[in-house]
Amino acid sequence: MVSIKTDTKEELLINLNELLYIEAQENYSRVVWTEGDEVKEKLLRVTLKNIENQVVDDNIVRCHRSFIINTKVGFTILGNSNGYHLRSSLFSDTIPISRSLGKEIVDKIKA
Repeated sequence: MVSIKTDTKEELLINLNELLYIEAQENYSRVVWTEGDEVKEKLLRVTLKNIENQVVDDNIVRCHRSFIINTKVGFTILGNSNGYHLRSSLFSDTIPISRSLGKEIVDKIKA
């Protein structure tokens, strides 16, 4: 379990095994996780950089300037070295991987 603290003193307690991804939306971050068979999401007033400093885990990595993912989710890797994307059967969004991190992220997901 990890507690994500926001700029507005709000707190989200989340099990890292259930975390799917976190997406930056300007000064906010959209946290997406599973709870049983349901996919939940919450918009928090906290930057992705701030969350990155709070969540320290080898499986939680930044794959793009706007996304942090849980590498244990079971993503399908699409694309090639010119541009990878991640997809999961748990949600409809496609998550981009930055070119500079492509090989590193793909290797970590396949491990």
